[in-house]
Amino acid sequence: MKITILTSSYPLYRGDYAGIFVEKMALPLATWGHKVDVVAPGHPEAPRHENHANLQVWRFPYFLRAFEQLAYGPGGIPENLRSSRLMALLIPFFMLGFLIAAWKRSAGADVIHANWTLPAGWVARLVGKRRGVPYVLTARGSDIQLAKKSSLAGRLCRPVLMDAALVTTVSEALREEVIAMGVPPGRVRVIPSGVAVKTTRPRGQDRPELPRPRGVFVGSLRELKGVDVLIEAMAKLRDRGTLHSLWIVGDGPEREKLEDLVRKLRLTDRIAFTGRVPHDEVGSWMAEADYMVLPSFSEGRPNVVYEAFAVGTPVVATNIPGTSELIADGERGLLVPVKDSAALAEAMEKVGGNEVLSQHLAEMGSAWLAAQGLTWDACARSYLAAYEAAVPAS
Repeated sequence: MKITILTSSYPLYRGDYAGIFVEKMALPLATWGHKVDVVAPGHPEAPRHENHANLQVWRFPYFLRAFEQLAYGPGGIPENLRSSRLMALLIPFFMLGFLIAAWKRSAGADVIHANWTLPAGWVARLVGKRRGVPYVLTARGSDIQLAKKSSLAGRLCRPVLMDAALVTTVSEALREEVIAMGVPPGRVRVIPSGVAVKTTRPRGQDRPELPRPRGVFVGSLRELKGVDVLIEAMAKLRDRGTLHSLWIVGDGPEREKLEDLVRKLRLTDRIAFTGRVPHDEVGSWMAEADYMVLPSFSEGRPNVVYEAFAVGTPVVATNIPGTSELIADGERGLLVPVKDSAALAEAMEKVGGNEVLSQHLAEMGSAWLAAQGLTWDACARSYLAAYEAAVPAS
């Protein structure tokens, strides 16, 4: 089968986590003998073309190379547009470049797979109609939330969802949202991401040594991740005499503001910002922590929870759709209300100060993950089944 994958995010280098799930899903398909072409935006630091036998990566140009900055970085296109209004000037060139590249690379394709409703789904719909090629659309959460908040985005997203041969989502909660937008239930499937982590610290790597119990946050430093609430919870722990420490692993537009908050609350001896780390090192950071915290306001189906389960690190997280599908409160982790720093502090104190509870949560999470069979090969097989269902029988 010839598969054309369209995405607005794809790893720029080995260890990059931008669109890592797209790469992890595409690699097994190519290994099994399918011809896979990935079409992704260009970037000043990435080659235009990568040849990995059956997997070809094509990064399309859309402006002077030094200015091809629209798609990458924490939060991707939405965050870049929020941080600089000038970025909006790149959108027409970006869409034209995406359309041209998608048209060129979809020649002879059996199916097109678009990741995110906008912009890749919009491009897949146009190209697929002209070529007579069906497209499978993967909604990953942020695109559907945008469609609900913005009437313009909603008008752009709905025909993309309705015309897809099949829509896949990463969680059951997201599937229900897609169905609520009018897509027939029989055309919406849940395909969870896979998980594969390394737990060994790279040789010679120094890390901020913080006292235990030690928590870790892993993710983009964006407002919706709720890291400010986590920092406030750390202050509450300190004020009650419970001295936890915290690694904040990741980067993003909120970093400077969060660092200011840490200084203001006099927590610089307890909280360390690591910056961005390669994706294949994330597991080792989690493995060296006593618990992982995910204080997000919104998530699709967070892979960091899978990764924490995989390394045997208990999880404290907010009780939101997507996350609550993975964590049974008191069994595979502890769930707290959104934006409640007091409840978050209490849960962190529980898991960090009770070895029996911590071990129970970690063991339950690991056992659940093993029972789910959430490998990237299994994920790729599910997508292959979706492609086969989308392609008309000859």
